[in-house]
Amino acid sequence: FLQLVPGQASHVEFATGVQIRLLGYKGVVVLDPSLMGMRLHLPLSMRKYTVPGVDEGAEVGLDFEINGWPIEVVEFGIRSDAQVPRQVMQLLEGIDCSGACEAILASQRRELERAWELVERPSVDAALGVLMPDLTSHSTGDTDLLSNLRLCGQKLLAGFDLSESHVRGTLLNHAENRTKAMIARVPLTQSWYCWQVPDWQQELPEGTAYVPWHLPPDSALPANEVFMTLAKLPSYELGNLRRLRVVGPKEYPNLGHHRGYIVLSTKGARPEQDKSFGSDNDGDRPWVCMNPACVPNEPTPEPQDYRNRIGAAQATAGPENLAENMSQYLKANWER
Repeated sequence: FLQLVPGQASHVEFATGVQIRLLGYKGVVVLDPSLMGMRLHLPLSMRKYTVPGVDEGAEVGLDFEINGWPIEVVEFGIRSDAQVPRQVMQLLEGIDCSGACEAILASQRRELERAWELVERPSVDAALGVLMPDLTSHSTGDTDLLSNLRLCGQKLLAGFDLSESHVRGTLLNHAENRTKAMIARVPLTQSWYCWQVPDWQQELPEGTAYVPWHLPPDSALPANEVFMTLAKLPSYELGNLRRLRVVGPKEYPNLGHHRGYIVLSTKGARPEQDKSFGSDNDGDRPWVCMNPACVPNEPTPEPQDYRNRIGAAQATAGPENLAENMSQYLKANWER
């Protein structure tokens, strides 16, 4: 399927997951070596609406064939380098996480020094070193800004002098913008934004996450267990900052077909996504960090259960009973 996607051959080597739209379904599908041919197993949660005459009335659990309907590829599951969001910084302050503040401050200092050198002692190598990560990222942000940065990078590669007005102005603005951005997001090594998918094979024990780029099959197992931090933003309580044990292809070779995203355990009383403040498997990109300085030393508190606990019989219908329904919801769900 991935090889049939036009113009995306370069991604096939790195991604085994893709976000698609098909009929009334939207969500993330991942490679499953146990399936044969062109088959998709789509959970009911991915169906936003039914298509009359195609899947309307289709029985759940039974295959049906479709012909001539396009599969729209929204995005490939490729991880990207991340920064420490401000909300995570605030949560880290409230738990036992020795070294987090020092690591974040050291990263800020390095970025400020790079910005200072870009302004006060610019060089072509330094300028390209700062610009290229933004030019090669898959960001969907300000297209005008990216276009301007790309033009500046092309000028430098073509031999333009750093004193050229457009190049100089672009570098100054870029240094200023990066400095302002560090107030809310600080670059940190070993941190990424990536998809999360469930362990349909139910191999992973509760509290673990499979990280494909951790411990390749030919590497030796570490002497001590490795942990990571996972946070889906926004997060409003310490329990939303998850501390999970990291495993890789070395320990779980049967999951080796997964690449570019993490796989979370489906075992336990509550799925891991349910503990991340409304997270799901349809394309959410949580913040994942394996930098030891920003991983809690102990498990974080169990987060509240955000699901409604009142049944349909307890709730009265109609907007005129909104206040009564809200009071019943709070009474059933409030834990503090």
